[in-house]
Amino acid sequence: MTETSPAQPLTAPRRRRPIVVALGVLLVVVVALAAWIWARPPSPTAERDLALRGALASGGPSGWELVADPGLDTSDDAEWTQQDGRPVLLGGNGFTLVWAMSPAGPQACAALADWAARRFAAEAGKGVTDSCPAALASKSDDDKVFTDYGTEPGPHGRYLFSARTRAGAIFAGLTYEGPARNALR
Repeated sequence: MTETSPAQPLTAPRRRRPIVVALGVLLVVVVALAAWIWARPPSPTAERDLALRGALASGGPSGWELVADPGLDTSDDAEWTQQDGRPVLLGGNGFTLVWAMSPAGPQACAALADWAARRFAAEAGKGVTDSCPAALASKSDDDKVFTDYGTEPGPHGRYLFSARTRAGAIFAGLTYEGPARNALR
């Protein structure tokens, strides 16, 4: 006779626990959400606000006052507002800060030239040094821009600088223009 072995008990197929499946789905959703957030381009106003905080933190020419310049030509979408108690011209994805020194003299020119060289480039400071004394000597009551400088547009926008005289005062403007965005991006 042949020997028979005891019958193997039949086992039911193993089922995955519902909690394991739920955790796996949750993990996939979190990873997909993180990838979507990381791949999105930053908003223009977020870049503007970051640039504004940096410009306010670094300040303007030594001894100059930040002012809301009523003589500055504003566009329809820009308006003067307060940022941490300081006047800022906000519009779209950019801003303008204006510092003033009145009455202005050779020390104001030196402070402006030093700031322009540190903030932008040596050639911006040289432009101030070369033209500021003559602009102050003109004693004109009209607005006269005597120097300007701009950085090249880049992925994080660009900065523009200009200085002008009016009635014995010097005004220095720092403008930030956010990056141009491709509408289809």
